[in-house]
Amino acid sequence: MSATVSVIFAVAMLVLLVWAIMKKLQPVMVLWVIGTIALIIVGVVNHGGIAEASSGSAVLDAFEYFKECMGSQFAGTALLIMSVMGYVGYMNYLKAGDLFAVYVARPLQKLKAKYLVVGLIVFLDWIFVMVLPSGIATIALLFGTLYPVMIYLGVNTLTAGCAIVIGVGVFATPANFFPAQVLQDLQMDISLAEAFVKYMLPIALIMEVFFVLAYVLQSRRMDKKLAAKEQKAEEVQIPDPKSFGLPWYYALLPLIPFVAIIGFSSLFFDNITISVVAANLLSFAIAFIVHMISSKKPVKETFNEGFQFFQSIGDSVGPVAMIIIAGTFFAGALEATGGMNVIIDALIHKASMPISLFIVFASVLAALMYAATGSPMLGLYSIGPLLAQAVLDSGSDLAVPALLIFTISSNILGAAISPISAANMFAAGFLKCQVTDVIKRCAMPSVVAFLVSVIATFIIF
Repeated sequence: MSATVSVIFAVAMLVLLVWAIMKKLQPVMVLWVIGTIALIIVGVVNHGGIAEASSGSAVLDAFEYFKECMGSQFAGTALLIMSVMGYVGYMNYLKAGDLFAVYVARPLQKLKAKYLVVGLIVFLDWIFVMVLPSGIATIALLFGTLYPVMIYLGVNTLTAGCAIVIGVGVFATPANFFPAQVLQDLQMDISLAEAFVKYMLPIALIMEVFFVLAYVLQSRRMDKKLAAKEQKAEEVQIPDPKSFGLPWYYALLPLIPFVAIIGFSSLFFDNITISVVAANLLSFAIAFIVHMISSKKPVKETFNEGFQFFQSIGDSVGPVAMIIIAGTFFAGALEATGGMNVIIDALIHKASMPISLFIVFASVLAALMYAATGSPMLGLYSIGPLLAQAVLDSGSDLAVPALLIFTISSNILGAAISPISAANMFAAGFLKCQVTDVIKRCAMPSVVAFLVSVIATFIIF
């Protein structure tokens, strides 16, 4: 397949994807259909598919590749999300999640400042992403804990949901693979922890101020528009905690996974760590024992209630796991066309511009790759090395700006505008809305964050 045809093919896939999503076609089916057709065409033209275990047929390899995506995702991100959703489902069944939300929401309601809470949660996204190794795990856990708090405070469902989603694209953390790889590409003789404290943290803090403010103002404006079209909503009545008929300590059960993940980590132990999946299984075991003892119900009944954990895992396979698998499949098909690599290579090698402008340009390009594939990986491994080499060859002292803008600015933008990222599609599925509704809420604040972080980086460093 020639370079020109590859580019046309890749662009056509993206245009078709956006068109189908705008037409509100089922996202999983859209991703699967476009990806399958693309892989069949690429396989026939190139006389071979991209499946690791080839079937011997370019056509059949398209289906083999989907099987491989299912295997890799069920063993990774999908398994992680299913374990989180299992615990969230059990908490919802016990009403422990609602009890937690009530205890938190009651004092906050007296402040009469629900958007202050919204802004705080956008900031907390970043804090939680530092603690949890997966942004999607953070989202799932926060939907089970802080989302109900905002709903009880009368926050619009889209505003509440997007407040949880929007901050996971902040890659300024001391334990993220992305800045670690960029540091290596730039040949910077500094540890990731050091780079975080010395470089990433100041920029991230400045950016967060404007990021949070932009999201709050954007949300208030959009909520007013929605309110103008609807009847005036009644004031939200937060129920009395006693009405749940549960001991007060049930409100602590939703927090156990956070405690387990933080407690069994390098922060406290040198040789003991626990995965997110194992942490949720441990949390379920603790919650199950607490409920068995506290409820004083027959053992058979508590065992039947405990099955809600596994029932919720099963329920999450369709709406959550399949979206992630289909997105991974589409991203692989898009990369297989080779068109994106041709575009990247042409733009980077043929554009003659100052190195500072080149850093911004490459970061925007990486953000678009993130948006198109739903993952930062393509930008990291295709543009990252080229950007690093350009900075090193220039002899400039712009390695730090390259690290910060390519890591922080690029990813906050790409995560917000991607129609197939796991975070945005998870939120759309949870909120029962179109993914474009999520993007509309997140795009503008993320553009503000991008610009602020870029300007602050060049001023400070």
